[in-house]
Amino acid sequence: MDTFPDRKPIYDCARCHRRLGHRSPSHQQPIGQPERQAVFANPRRRRCQQGVARDPGQDAQVEPDIWKIEGIDSSETCAEIAALVKRDGRDSVGCVVLGRGADDAAVEAWLRAGAKVPGYLGFAIGRSIFNDAVKGVASGTMERDEATAIISRKYRHFIDVYEGRE
Repeated sequence: MDTFPDRKPIYDCARCHRRLGHRSPSHQQPIGQPERQAVFANPRRRRCQQGVARDPGQDAQVEPDIWKIEGIDSSETCAEIAALVKRDGRDSVGCVVLGRGADDAAVEAWLRAGAKVPGYLGFAIGRSIFNDAVKGVASGTMERDEATAIISRKYRHFIDVYEGRE
């Protein structure tokens, strides 16, 4: 019995992406699936590593090119995850750091941890960059020009953190 019947549309999408020469990001959500729990002491580390190590999607030929990894503040753990993602000859696969809408200090720690690791390609953070500015414009407490400047400054800041300039 297939415990993950929802994977067929993902497989079809991934196959189509490959045929067209596009890279496919992983949208896997390993968190909360009990059969994937229980190896590492750190809950964040355990969820990510178990999600990659035992992901039925890879075994079912769903082959994401980019794995979105969240909440890892240790370069050693990032390296373990990168090795799992690249297992079995998946040399062109990589990871990106997610921001999860977390505060700046947490995102900075995650960016610094991933930036040092071969196999990490960059980051995909959005809410951590623009959430406050968008809320300010939407509520009428901030002008669009001010919001644009804040978003630009925060984005540049996170690039500098990832590239080791901050």
